[in-house]
Amino acid sequence: MNRIGDENLRVRRHSRWKDAGAGVLAVALCVVLSSCASIDAHRAAVSAPPAPTLIGAPSPAPTAERGPVVPPPRPAVTADAASKAKAAAWLAGAVLPPGASRVQSPPPGTSIDDEEQSWWCEPMAKADAYWTVSGMSMVDAANWLRTHPSNGLQVVFPTLEPPHPDATNDYVNDFPSATAYEGMTFDLATWGSNATVIHLQLAVLSSNSTCATAGPGQQLMTAGG
Repeated sequence: MNRIGDENLRVRRHSRWKDAGAGVLAVALCVVLSSCASIDAHRAAVSAPPAPTLIGAPSPAPTAERGPVVPPPRPAVTADAASKAKAAAWLAGAVLPPGASRVQSPPPGTSIDDEEQSWWCEPMAKADAYWTVSGMSMVDAANWLRTHPSNGLQVVFPTLEPPHPDATNDYVNDFPSATAYEGMTFDLATWGSNATVIHLQLAVLSSNSTCATAGPGQQLMTAGG
């Protein structure tokens, strides 16, 4: 899966005419004098700041049905000891491709997706780790993970990816089921000419977890997706 984000930048160029002489300036002022007032009004309207939003003002009516919302963190409420122990065990039991080497952070020059994995519940016991794999392409490493699930879990999307020289990123989900709220997500990215970097993010439900609920006709899929 090649993830490429192109950002279009718009550049405005301004030019200024310098004064060509007092006589020319006087003529120009006479010509445009009648439109000065409208030009000043236009500039004032363009540069005026937006109207402030009043505290307590009613919110606009929603235009579409609101989707499920993850419960916000509760102060001083953390995952229980059992879920933290399970998360540590899952991390220790992660199955990685041959030659994988644990690193503290992704090496420079990779496009690994370092955004925090989203989850449907709060609190949860979470853990993550990085590995590099030399001598194996990103697609090969992802397919290896698809055929080697960790900790007795199942690969949610086990279909193997065909070789793709332009692919730069992929992911593999190991979860108890396709709709489970806890599990393991392996994010992968190319590294150099024939190597891969892997970022594992996992989360385990706690006895005090509160989870989002699906609305009519909705289904919450794995990993907060």
